[in-house]
Amino acid sequence: MSLPPYSPDQMAVHLEAMKTFHREKVRHSSERSRKKKLASIKRWLIDHQDDLTEAIQGDIGIPRTEGLLLNILSTVQAINHTRRHLASWMKPQRVATPLVQLGASGWVVQEPRGVSLIISPWNFPVLLMIEPLVSAIAAGNCCILKPSELAPRTSELLTTMAGHLFDPREVMVVQGGADVSRQLVSLPVDHIFFTGGTLVGSSIMETAARRLTPVTLELGGMNPALVDRSANLKETAQRLAWGKWVNNGQACVSINTVYAEEAVIPDLIAELTRTLNTFYPGSPATNPDYGRVVTANHTARILSLIQESVARGAHLVTGGNGSEHDRFIEPTILTDVPLDAPVIRQEIFGPVLAIVPVKSWKQIYDHLYHLPVPLSLYLFSREAAMIRQHMSHTRSGTVGLNETVIHFSHNGLPFGGINESGFGKAHGKWGFLAFSNERAVFRQRSGLTTIRLFYPPYRPWQEWLLKKIIRWL
Repeated sequence: MSLPPYSPDQMAVHLEAMKTFHREKVRHSSERSRKKKLASIKRWLIDHQDDLTEAIQGDIGIPRTEGLLLNILSTVQAINHTRRHLASWMKPQRVATPLVQLGASGWVVQEPRGVSLIISPWNFPVLLMIEPLVSAIAAGNCCILKPSELAPRTSELLTTMAGHLFDPREVMVVQGGADVSRQLVSLPVDHIFFTGGTLVGSSIMETAARRLTPVTLELGGMNPALVDRSANLKETAQRLAWGKWVNNGQACVSINTVYAEEAVIPDLIAELTRTLNTFYPGSPATNPDYGRVVTANHTARILSLIQESVARGAHLVTGGNGSEHDRFIEPTILTDVPLDAPVIRQEIFGPVLAIVPVKSWKQIYDHLYHLPVPLSLYLFSREAAMIRQHMSHTRSGTVGLNETVIHFSHNGLPFGGINESGFGKAHGKWGFLAFSNERAVFRQRSGLTTIRLFYPPYRPWQEWLLKKIIRWL
């Protein structure tokens, strides 16, 4: 069900209806019921995959193959993983009891949070909307979905899906711009899951704090890749190129900057250039496998970053040109980029790769420490000692060793950032937990218990016994 922009009072009434529906119908839904709902989403996605990929291509200008790979396949994979493991996730988890509480028992019950608000961006309009929805449904929640207004065709299809598969009191879609998002965030929902930019995420958190609404924030990332002299440069270049130019560089896990040892840079650039010519032969402007920037304004912003960085001393290896009208920017490589250049200090979120020569890894570690903590860090090395060194001197939400981007679709790993790149984890079990309240249950036996030994009135022997226990422990 898609709703027009309602007044705050009207939205509050509908939210209350959703909370009642959750309490009476959804909260205690069985594993079988939840799996059935997930299966229905999977079937709908498969049945409408052509329509969805066409809509994604029309909205953001990426090739159909990338739409299928990054949106449909990844989402179906997430559904399969969740259905396969849901029984174990829902099962109460027994915990060991401390010896001083002998006779008692404890366990953890996973309970749904209630009505969750999911706000998704435009860059992966199916995956980043449906995957959190899958986690929310698996955990037994009702959901309000707010897709991006920059992906209108895809949003309409997702609206159709929600109306076809769900009671509007369980899942509803609300379309609109930033004003609608602000209205939704101000509602007394039970959880907010937001994927998008850091500035908007900060604003959402500020609003949520007024009601103490818990939030999961999956934010941006100025993601670095570190390349040392032991790396396989041909393979590294291929993986860097795909990780940079897939979706036209518009991904939270896309590489922002490559920090490479000076000795390998000439060969690395040569391999990157060959890889680009292989990926996008002829003119990228007419190559159907090369994507577009989402809007003219985004295009202008990225072109400005290139120009300002070149003015600061960066060397343009290839590309650099574009058209705001066509939302097109050539695959661009900058090298000898100074550490204060705009492409280093800002998230590019476009088809531009900045390469920084490394004279001292300590200097780079110090530099990275003073930048926002990235969502992802990519290390290219065949030396275990160098990998350990890089890991011990850097911070990030996730790490890719000799690979980029595809760790995002590994549902056996938690996904999320730190500080400016977000907090809270998603995907697989961690997505299920994000939409759950881990309720602790402690049960005491009848009769004599350990704690009864220490009831008042207090006696000297109790103090003596406590000191013995403390020493023994």
